[in-house]
Amino acid sequence: SSGINAEYGDLREREGAIFTLIDSYRRELLGMAVVEPDLVKALKTFQRNLNTVHQEISSANMPGKNNFLALASEVGRIIEGLNTGIEATPEEKGKEGKK
Repeated sequence: SSGINAEYGDLREREGAIFTLIDSYRRELLGMAVVEPDLVKALKTFQRNLNTVHQEISSANMPGKNNFLALASEVGRIIEGLNTGIEATPEEKGKEGKK
């Protein structure tokens, strides 16, 4: 059962992230859900949150004890791939033609 929930974001915009401990007794698993208007923005928020969690729970005497930084790096590669593969939407192409 989850004992701690944290959230941030703008409820009016329906954007942000929610964190929860999956097992509040053992405190080994952390859940995070991100809601953003587009995939790239959601992944960037997810990556930023992973980096923040890594910084908050890491110390000099426990290197390599979590995998948040490695996952953030993988998410960064996914974002790069999406950015290079995304073409202009039909609406954006129409705006370019009108200039």
